[in-house]
Amino acid sequence: MAFFFPLFIKLLARSFKILDNYAMEKIISKTPLHQQHKNLQAKMVNFAGYDMPLSYPLGTIKEHLWCREHAALFDVSHMGQLILTGENVAEELSRLTPTNIAEKPLLKCAYSMFLNDQGGVEDDLIAVRLTERKMYVVVNAACVQKDMAYLRQNLPSTITVELLENRALMALQGPKAEAVLQKLVEAPLSQMPFMTFHEMSVAGHACYVSRSGYTGEDGFEISIAAAKAPALWQQLLESEWVEAAGLAARDTLRLEAGLPLYGQDLTASTTPMMADMAWVCTKKFTGFKGSSVLNEQLEDQATLTEVLTGVILQQRGVLRQGMALEDDKGEVVGRLTSGGYAPSLQKSIALAYVDPQWNVSGQKLFVKIRNQSAVVKVCGKRFLKNGNR
Repeated sequence: MAFFFPLFIKLLARSFKILDNYAMEKIISKTPLHQQHKNLQAKMVNFAGYDMPLSYPLGTIKEHLWCREHAALFDVSHMGQLILTGENVAEELSRLTPTNIAEKPLLKCAYSMFLNDQGGVEDDLIAVRLTERKMYVVVNAACVQKDMAYLRQNLPSTITVELLENRALMALQGPKAEAVLQKLVEAPLSQMPFMTFHEMSVAGHACYVSRSGYTGEDGFEISIAAAKAPALWQQLLESEWVEAAGLAARDTLRLEAGLPLYGQDLTASTTPMMADMAWVCTKKFTGFKGSSVLNEQLEDQATLTEVLTGVILQQRGVLRQGMALEDDKGEVVGRLTSGGYAPSLQKSIALAYVDPQWNVSGQKLFVKIRNQSAVVKVCGKRFLKNGNR
């Protein structure tokens, strides 16, 4: 473990720099919890234009394992929180995604994607129908302005798009998350299914609470007025089961769970079918952006030139974004889009796009690490088999 960790942190920090460049954001903003991170002596990095905690003194590996065993608290206030309001808002939003959001029950979270005319992913999102005329949507930090422009361009002018600028968002993740949060709310959380949403009082503060997350664990995302966020953050950290965790642990957790990252595993040139995420397509493939391309890919998978899968390194070293995958003849057959050390598995893992013929469990492929050939095995996207979610 000691061998992997220093190199892993350097590569991970480099990946956040890449994403920062992708966001093309030069101004450093601060979340409402910025001072709390400084008080905890967090290592800070520029991510999507925000000064964000990469890790805390506990360290990335321990933060990661604490989340798997207990509960970790993440600041995700850099994410874009939007309110869409207007007649037929869910139907209109469904035209831009492959998901029939309009058929989702009220207060049910729907994971989906904004698509372009070629079926490529412009961003992924969580959408919730609050009422028949109002929706709450969470989008990626690097895409907030792009997504708002996309929505205003493609939705009827009668639907308003509002950015909730004065709210914080924190994620409490892990098997102890329910027990910790239950002490601060009256609502019985055991009766709140995964991927549902409620407005409730948390420690006396009005909050939006969804049972969701990006770690592969059970957990909650809590939206709260910016001015109230520091007090709630401190209250949650008072639990013996909770530790603060940074972006680095969030990345390793989602990678183990096989959850794709926009800008790396999902891009404007990759479709849901290519990303092995056909399950987001919950309606007939007509009437929304990119539907003709997705319909063709669904009917004839031979049209897919590459698909997203997972690989595990079979020796020492660290897999990282951008590495080429080769066959035994040295021919390039794929590329790594996310990679790093997996603390729960004590191995190096990666998500990769490969030629479909090589996407066979147990298939041996090769990468170059320090100019030396290293063996990886194809295993599918979900590396962690015993996660709670």
